[in-house]
Amino acid sequence: MNPFYNFDRWTVLPFTKHKGKTLPQVAFKDPSFIYWADEEGVFNKEPLKSQFKEVYHKLCRIRIPKNRDYVSVRYCLGFNGKFAYFRLCKEEECYYKDRFTYDNIIDCSFPYQIDSSDKGGCRHFMQCIKNLFIGSDSRLTRKTCEKFFDGDYFYE
Repeated sequence: MNPFYNFDRWTVLPFTKHKGKTLPQVAFKDPSFIYWADEEGVFNKEPLKSQFKEVYHKLCRIRIPKNRDYVSVRYCLGFNGKFAYFRLCKEEECYYKDRFTYDNIIDCSFPYQIDSSDKGGCRHFMQCIKNLFIGSDSRLTRKTCEKFFDGDYFYE
């Protein structure tokens, strides 16, 4: 890890209930806020406008890790119709296409698209992202969250 990480890349929010946090931190801790803020046009002044656009775009366009031959992501709903989990699949595991939703990118907004009131589903989704890309034992510090969004996990 680079001990000289640039903390100046992301602006600390001067307002909202997440005052004092950066957008990458909010994306991991309260992702439904990011989708709500997009609908409401909350971040309409620079530099937060461009940073918000970047975080939102990246949340919806995460690459499936190519190690272990994964080719798609399977989104699964619970009996209540809300997001339950997602799973990365190899080609031979892409069955039951009538019962699951498959995609070639990981879209963190999936739970919000299904039910915009499902804050728990959105947080659970980001916990799965953390476990997959950062590690289940890692803490979500400001630096960890920001480094994820500065990484090359995303489609342009």
